[in-house]
Amino acid sequence: MLQANRSDDMGLVQRLEVFLVNEALLDRSGLERARAAADAADKRIDRALVELGLITQSKINELVRTLFGVTDVDLVEAPREALVSDQLAPAYLSTAGVLPWSIDSGLLRLAMCDPLDEFTARAVSLRLGMPVARLRITSA
Repeated sequence: MLQANRSDDMGLVQRLEVFLVNEALLDRSGLERARAAADAADKRIDRALVELGLITQSKINELVRTLFGVTDVDLVEAPREALVSDQLAPAYLSTAGVLPWSIDSGLLRLAMCDPLDEFTARAVSLRLGMPVARLRITSA
């Protein structure tokens, strides 16, 4: 995982930034360029990094898996029965690009089109009153 000096409440995207620079996968000037592009386009920095060609989406996906323990899931293997449908409307799930996958020992495994989406992960966690483990949807 990341260095012990990181804050536990640091978001995944910020943790990814720290790792990229610490491991010399990205230099500080590239990071600053990506931050400026992200700010100008009102998007997350990971997306700007890919659009600027500073890192590939496949490398981002690999790092999300290895750094944050995000498992890939295929929608073909999705649960047949809807989970927590009484608390999360199907329209919300579709718009947010998420699917409750399973609940194990009070932990919701949430399949996400974008596992770096902090807002949605937190919103689902707060709505359900349980922690969320993120999964990455690999097919649509």
